[in-house]
Amino acid sequence: MTASRPPAATRKANPMGYTNHCYRVLVFDRKKYRAAVSDLKKILPETGVDLAGCDGTGRPTVNDNDVCFNGRYPQHCETFSMPRVFDGRARPRTLPGFTFSKTHRLPYDLAVKVSLLVFKRHFSDEVEIGSDDQDLLAGWSAAIELTHLVLDYPKAWSVEEWTEDGLTHRHLVLAL
Repeated sequence: MTASRPPAATRKANPMGYTNHCYRVLVFDRKKYRAAVSDLKKILPETGVDLAGCDGTGRPTVNDNDVCFNGRYPQHCETFSMPRVFDGRARPRTLPGFTFSKTHRLPYDLAVKVSLLVFKRHFSDEVEIGSDDQDLLAGWSAAIELTHLVLDYPKAWSVEEWTEDGLTHRHLVLAL
């Protein structure tokens, strides 16, 4: 996806920073994706975050083919994007689509986490979600609580950890 961006002089620098990430299948089932989008339309306004389009201006995209948003300029960093059909480079993994969003813990970080929890809830083993938090459950507690209050999702999340290719991976798992 190509998004227009503010001119370089007004664009915020993207230094290394706090990141949320996701491994996913390359194509999400249309019916499940539509259900996830329906939940996102209910919960994103409840975050209290001023969301913008992918470039930090305009309106967020939340439809049956794409979810793409950022914080409103100047409270923006990297775009959160979760299209139904993955448009990035596939990795040689069970879940080949990798996407991430550096948020620097700006206010829209809550909306990113809530969105990832929604996708995990609807796609289960087709999505792995995590972040740079040392304690994933603590770092995601506000998003977990909000999905419980607004969407009646369970609070029973746990952390799964494994080693692959010499690296330790951790992601959140919903105990259904």
